[in-house]
Amino acid sequence: MTQPAVDPDFTDPAYDATVGTLSPATRDYLAQVAQRFPTPVEDLSLAQARENSQNARWRQREPEAVAAVVHRFHSAPTADLPVRLYYPAPAPAAEAEATTASTDCSGESTGGRTALLYLPGGGWTQGTSTLSDVMARRIANRSGAVVVTLTYQKAPEHPFPTALADVLSTFDWLVAGAEAFGIDPQRIVIGGDSAGGNLAAAACLALRDAARVAGAPDAAATPELLIPTLAGDLGFRPAGTAVPAAQLLIYPAVDPAMNTRSYELFATGHGLTASRMVFYWNNYIAAVPGATVNPLVAPARAADLSDLPTALVVTAGCDVLRDEGRAYAVALRAAGNTAEHWEYAGTPHDFIYADGKLAASADLVDRLGHELQRFAGDR
Repeated sequence: MTQPAVDPDFTDPAYDATVGTLSPATRDYLAQVAQRFPTPVEDLSLAQARENSQNARWRQREPEAVAAVVHRFHSAPTADLPVRLYYPAPAPAAEAEATTASTDCSGESTGGRTALLYLPGGGWTQGTSTLSDVMARRIANRSGAVVVTLTYQKAPEHPFPTALADVLSTFDWLVAGAEAFGIDPQRIVIGGDSAGGNLAAAACLALRDAARVAGAPDAAATPELLIPTLAGDLGFRPAGTAVPAAQLLIYPAVDPAMNTRSYELFATGHGLTASRMVFYWNNYIAAVPGATVNPLVAPARAADLSDLPTALVVTAGCDVLRDEGRAYAVALRAAGNTAEHWEYAGTPHDFIYADGKLAASADLVDRLGHELQRFAGDR
């Protein structure tokens, strides 16, 4: 069900003819979505749109048992945020030996697990830890990692940069409390889908620059660094030198220009519509001057993409966000980073939450679990 990690020739019409065609299973799934939710999100009240987004169990597999789900509140700069920590079920002895403890650069065991800070999507407007519960459990059990899901504050009530500040402060909170949480602070991966992928990518840029400034205070005056802008935008600055071990970007929204070929190809009839993306972007940034060219909003616009964590970019073959995700993977590699790209042919946006209906979704969720430790260790 998967495309190879090496990027194909995106200019080849035969490639688009394959990837850009909905599979029969996907057509049936989208018909079910349309029957259940006939009114476009942008035409609903915010309350109804948010309620609908949580009604995902009908399309997901049964939740797996894990060792524990710990519910906490983290005090971010402007709110107390709900956080869930999923601890994996006990693995067979040989597997547990390989996944439970991490090592530092000297080869000494740190005793902490790899962690994944996951940011559910929903156009910066919807989406909570409830949406990602089934996925979080499966990834935790397959990886042996602690999966942490964050319900960040939502637009339009809380436009940019509130959600990004929530993410950055939660990352700092995990690093500071790593011993208590049983995780390795050097092996915290950050990931998310759609708007959550946007926040994950932006957080990696911000945390990279925070680490640069912490390592060389004179660098704070360098115009290319995002931290001076970040502090002014957020009223918050990451605490220290910690950076994510990797970034997992699932069909991320990385450019508000919305002018790629995939926006033309899949504007309607493929799940996420072009008009809904306009609605989502407006909720997040319409009230923020200059936001469309701010790299913390549009990571694809960043002048400097070097020195970023190992990346995985996943794209859906029939998604308006497909082409910007493809381009971001290419740009990350061109800047000298390690970046893999997986594309799932015939799939729509948001397919990661349809693992009970689509084989591609089940494959992606389980593959993320099996591959997470590899990404966390490839720094």
